[in-house]
Amino acid sequence: MTQIPKMNPEGFEVAAKVWNDRYVELSKNVAADQEKQTKHVQLLADEIQSLLDDKADLIAACDAALDWADANARWFDISTAPKEEGVSFMVTTQVKNSHRSWTETHVVHLNEDGQIHPECHQGWNLESYSHWRPLPPPPSNPPLPEPIERLGEVLRKVKGLE
Repeated sequence: MTQIPKMNPEGFEVAAKVWNDRYVELSKNVAADQEKQTKHVQLLADEIQSLLDDKADLIAACDAALDWADANARWFDISTAPKEEGVSFMVTTQVKNSHRSWTETHVVHLNEDGQIHPECHQGWNLESYSHWRPLPPPPSNPPLPEPIERLGEVLRKVKGLE
């Protein structure tokens, strides 16, 4: 237990003033720390909302891709395959030999004659395949930044506020 030294009344007034000044200074520091923490929390909340917004865009893109896949998911007989120059699509067939069988699936690109371009799967022609299906459309938007990278950016910003 701390012993309080005997003081005269003026000593008590001085001590009370020192303690009051310390209390006021500590209160200011606590308020400043709370303000800084509030800024950090708000920055993180904003970034989390941004990530959720990005995720909503990603979910919408996935939904659109699934809708496209539902509409184009089936394989069509190769006799109905496109014949126009420059068209690309997937093709498949069952390959069999005396010991085993397997499925070959390729992406082919048609040349000006409506045949598989020679640089695509040499030795194969459209009649070699049994079925075809369209390719999905290429992505129209640049890829979204990785959430981890985004979180790293936020944390660097937060550190900058210190």
